[in-house]
Amino acid sequence: MIRRCIESGSRQFGMCAPDPEQTFATVGTMLHINDVNFLPDGRSVVHTVGSRRFQVLERGLHDGYNTAKVAWLQDECDESDYTKLNCEVYNMMTQWLEKLPSEQKICIVKAVGRLPDALQGTNENGPSWLWWLLVAMPLNHEAKHIILSMTSITERLNSAKRFLAILLRRSTQQPNFACDRGPWPC
Repeated sequence: MIRRCIESGSRQFGMCAPDPEQTFATVGTMLHINDVNFLPDGRSVVHTVGSRRFQVLERGLHDGYNTAKVAWLQDECDESDYTKLNCEVYNMMTQWLEKLPSEQKICIVKAVGRLPDALQGTNENGPSWLWWLLVAMPLNHEAKHIILSMTSITERLNSAKRFLAILLRRSTQQPNFACDRGPWPC
């Protein structure tokens, strides 16, 4: 599949979380392939960046791969709340990260890369740091899918704010989290 994406020139494919009832979730992300290293055993290491979110309209199968007809999701943003909320949630996130043990921070960086700057990558899908946070936060797939499905940037920020408030409370009660408790491969 990766070879086909590169050979076709599109350099992109869609990704959805697994869903035991429907094979894959109803909302996913289009990924752009930045770099790929093919290994001798047939596997590959692929570096991608999410570009657009979509909703699955129809499911199919082609050459053993899941396929789908999709509709692009468009975000709404309440500009009056956005700037203040964006700063507030970013600050909460940095507080949470500062409270993590250094080993856990290293695990997160290895798994999802460095935290984007507060102003870097803000576009019609909101700030890029918020997408980074959703990968880095120790949330289950269902919670992440709900947030991914939201079409309001302020609603996504408010959800992240609620989860960060819980994580910050937990960090004061249990200051040492084990690295294997998060979704990060160490």
